[in-house]
Amino acid sequence: IIFFHPLKHHQFLSLQHRFYQRQKIDQKHFCDAADHLANAREIYVTAQHAAFAHATLFSWTLLRHHRQCHLLDNSGGFALRQSELAGPLDTTLAISFQPYQPSVVQAAKAHSERGGTVISITDSQLSPLARYSTILLEVPGREQNTEHNFAAATCIVQSLAMAIANPNLTTCT
Repeated sequence: IIFFHPLKHHQFLSLQHRFYQRQKIDQKHFCDAADHLANAREIYVTAQHAAFAHATLFSWTLLRHHRQCHLLDNSGGFALRQSELAGPLDTTLAISFQPYQPSVVQAAKAHSERGGTVISITDSQLSPLARYSTILLEVPGREQNTEHNFAAATCIVQSLAMAIANPNLTTCT
């Protein structure tokens, strides 16, 4: 849910409820993901190619609300090395769609193997990210060899970021 103007609490809750229904997102998985991210010591965000826009939006939203996060942008090829700093009290948000990017999967795997929480936003339960995910949020309506549903992924990412930045505005309890 992208906010262009301030919403009242009941308006946000109404939009969030419609979001769950329309996108067929499991509310428990969404709330669990928001809870893990909100309670993480550090948040690491990894994505490449088209999904990088989602990672940037998530990071920008958190930073705008004074919540630190680390965007693993792979500048200079250091994304995996940066992700190795994530420990068991940290959470990695990994975003990837077909064709899956190896650096994103490697970062998720590395953090998972160190006992950390990995929240994945991807297009299928068969995604290589699924194996390393504590919680998987599947973007609905994506068919192989087509452009992914950019709007749906944007809604998921923005809703997660807002649930972390403003926990009193969500239906997650």
